[in-house]
Amino acid sequence: MIVDYGATITAVDSPVDPELRMRRVDPDADVALRKLHERRFRLVLGSNTKKGQNRRQALEQAGILQLFAVTLQSDALGVAKPSRLFYDLAVTAAQFLPHEIVWVGNNIRHDVIGPFMHGMQSVLVRPAPLSEQEVQALPPGVPVIPHLSSLLPMLPGSRLNGR
Repeated sequence: MIVDYGATITAVDSPVDPELRMRRVDPDADVALRKLHERRFRLVLGSNTKKGQNRRQALEQAGILQLFAVTLQSDALGVAKPSRLFYDLAVTAAQFLPHEIVWVGNNIRHDVIGPFMHGMQSVLVRPAPLSEQEVQALPPGVPVIPHLSSLLPMLPGSRLNGR
């Protein structure tokens, strides 16, 4: 499973931590990530980052860095979503075939359409209702959930059972 960072495992309304230069991991997302890890999902972070940002620091501060097999950060890689290369690197890091991978994120273009175009399954995390334009852009069958924790009940016996 590939997970985005901003507004996916962080709360949109939380303040930016001046030391980290990003929002901290949301405690409820922390719990959800731990449960996914317990269920033996291979977790990969796939995140666009600004110069000098290091998501690993925020994950370590939250005590969950060890849950992620790989952290892909655009600034360090020199390539960002929606580049095909970023998605190819993510598939390699996930160690599964694209159709077995679930990409979870908050951005329709980067975390839904991009992965979808590369054969992956997607889940959109969006606490607020979608605009009409967003509804039209969303590929058919893509689940929309209000929080990462909402993913957990969907997993057993669902089409989202790839690791």
